[in-house]
Amino acid sequence: MAATLPFWLALQGGGFDAVVRHQFALVIWWAIAIGLLAGVLPRARIHHNLFWPALALAGLIAWTALSFAWTESDERTYEELTRVIGHAGVICAAWLTLNRYTFAAAAGGLTTGALALASLAVLSRLAPSGFPVDEVTIALDVDRLNYPFDYWNAVAAWGSMSIAAGLVWSAHARKPFVRAVALAAVPTAALAVYLTYSRAGVAAVAIGLLAALAMSRNRWTLGAHILAAGAAAGVAILTTRGQPMIADATGGEGGSTIAVVLLLACGACAGVAIATQLAGFDRLRIGKKQAKVGVGAVGTAVLVLLVLGVASGHLSRAYDEFQSDDLVAETARGTDRLNTLGGDRDELWSSAVDAFSGEKLTGIGPGSFEYWWSRDGREAAPVEDAHSLYFETLAELGLPGLALLGAFIAGLAAAGLRARSRLTDETDVGAWAAMLSVFAVFVVYAGVDWLWEYPSVTAVGLGAAAIASAGSLRRSRGIPIRGKKRVAAGLVALVAGASQVPGIVTTERLRQSEEALASGDTESALELADDARSAQRWAASPLAARALAEEVRGNLVAARSDLIDARDIEPTNWLWAAQLARVELALGNRVAAERAAAKASDLNKLFDPGLRRQGEPKGEER
Repeated sequence: MAATLPFWLALQGGGFDAVVRHQFALVIWWAIAIGLLAGVLPRARIHHNLFWPALALAGLIAWTALSFAWTESDERTYEELTRVIGHAGVICAAWLTLNRYTFAAAAGGLTTGALALASLAVLSRLAPSGFPVDEVTIALDVDRLNYPFDYWNAVAAWGSMSIAAGLVWSAHARKPFVRAVALAAVPTAALAVYLTYSRAGVAAVAIGLLAALAMSRNRWTLGAHILAAGAAAGVAILTTRGQPMIADATGGEGGSTIAVVLLLACGACAGVAIATQLAGFDRLRIGKKQAKVGVGAVGTAVLVLLVLGVASGHLSRAYDEFQSDDLVAETARGTDRLNTLGGDRDELWSSAVDAFSGEKLTGIGPGSFEYWWSRDGREAAPVEDAHSLYFETLAELGLPGLALLGAFIAGLAAAGLRARSRLTDETDVGAWAAMLSVFAVFVVYAGVDWLWEYPSVTAVGLGAAAIASAGSLRRSRGIPIRGKKRVAAGLVALVAGASQVPGIVTTERLRQSEEALASGDTESALELADDARSAQRWAASPLAARALAEEVRGNLVAARSDLIDARDIEPTNWLWAAQLARVELALGNRVAAERAAAKASDLNKLFDPGLRRQGEPKGEER
């Protein structure tokens, strides 16, 4: 399950689609409910180490739910609430099904699935004819590997986590075959990260390596494997750079050459993994005195580099580049992106801080950053997320939300670290180190991108920490939760799963309504919009969909009524004001139309308030 579920979810676009995400969470929670009510779960006695992360996560869910009282959008807040509930389901599933005797198998499964998917991503570039048409590459004219997530940074994050896990397993697995396969898969995962041309991906690989070295037992073996995998990946990358159609995502020519080089490189890595085990690298140890000297030397080197960077002005120039409005990095191709720190992160994060400044305690409401950004009008581009879990949480949930998120992450890390004291077997220690290395990569990467919105990536990152912390759990004998407590826990799981149902129904009905309207079936479009409205009475989108169907049918008065209701429910969404302006103009109410258009313009700096083309941004900015 640890291998197949994240792998399957990744193949569904990473679970980014709302219906897929809701369905996944529903299945997870109802499976937990069945297990609890049947007395099959939990499979271990819950350790007190898990209390604090569980409490913090419950607090984050409760605070998100409480934000319905002040949020800018009930509809968006519902989506964020169910998202967090879905992530919680993954963690609970690990805690309820694993113990110290089974967590290593789950860790191995997760690593296997992660490495397999990274290899599949590379194969999609080497043999594009065997995969679906890459609509993202065509639409955005980019050369960055995005399969199967439709987003390159999700691929980079997944590949970075895979590399860390694969390297640790290659240094600790008991069987030579497992070591060989684990290390052999690393160069392909590294090539996947390279083909995303992601600066954060490169940094994430380094973070994963540091975490792996810090937590592993067989550091000499791991160090040798890092060198071998690095050399093999370097050869594969150089070969790829010599095949422009593969490097630029313009075709499959040269893919066979790279595949042969990869096979040879992977074979060499497999040989190194077996050789280091036979040579007894695992028996080599770094003494405490040497370790202290090494840590001190590394710390001194880092400090010297920082001083030199400040003195030479490199750090200052890098910071200025990061703050620059020059978007060369966003339009650069290939490795040119790696030569600059420019981009839009500084603007996004600054905007998030400004949003927080106005609502320090409550935030603007979960899911509302898109509306804030439209009003803020810093750049001529629509944005849904702050591209940072932490900045976005600060903006949307205020200080309490960020504190709860931080407590949850810190508690999960602490629970994982404490599990180490109960592990003695080398393979178990390796499994533990691999999972916490994955978690370290995720925690850092989530701070610079919107990975929280990708359930597959988050399932790997948070699931890895949950698996590691399960190493502290003792196997249960009999039913550890009995009577009313078991029934109550089962009912909570049922409710958590049921919370996903409105999202599934509403999203499906709205899509069907749109399709019916496009085919000219306005009556069905109206009925489907009504169904969506029934599923989520708090949502504005079903009202807008119904208004559009009424508008096409010529019932403009009814359309106006629905749009006024949508605007009242979600007053900071510029779309409803823009759509209302168009309907008012069609009704001949020019003054009302101008008023609605002006409101839309206030809510979205890209909106053209002229009434010639209502409902659209300016032509060159669409």
